[in-house]
Amino acid sequence: MPRKTKPIPNLTPEEKARFWSKVDRRSENECWEWQGSLNRNRTGYGQVHLRPFGTFSAHRVAFALAKDDAGELEVLHTCDNPRCCNPRHLVSGTQAENIADMVSKGRWRAPAPDTAPQGIAHYQAKLTPADIRAIRSARGLNLSDLGRLFGVAAATIRDVLHRRTWKHVA
Repeated sequence: MPRKTKPIPNLTPEEKARFWSKVDRRSENECWEWQGSLNRNRTGYGQVHLRPFGTFSAHRVAFALAKDDAGELEVLHTCDNPRCCNPRHLVSGTQAENIADMVSKGRWRAPAPDTAPQGIAHYQAKLTPADIRAIRSARGLNLSDLGRLFGVAAATIRDVLHRRTWKHVA
């Protein structure tokens, strides 16, 4: 079975020095924050591009340089700081261990379904509450006819009728 993660390549002394130059190294017990670019999904994890191998998580590279490549395991932060590259704050572990740690520290919260925009407030909404009521009370028209009448797909009409969408409209 192929690896899920790319192995950290062997770096030259110059590449190692370049990597560590982007880490704000403080005392041995403090977080050493990554000063380079962060990942695109805005979770705050540092990323480093190692030519020609690709982009890697900065904390994973720091772990590999100080200890060893974690292989298939995750590299977890004991300090809960995604930008931290201090090898003393990094341990290898499974995704299940990472999630258990997050839950035990109270950093996990269930997504709140009621916070998403609903109905007409959703940016893609084509129907109004009045349309929904008319669709639900329509008799004698099939899904395709209703879809053409309201300018939406038949599947959208089906979802309205089965209350998969627009549940909040009576």
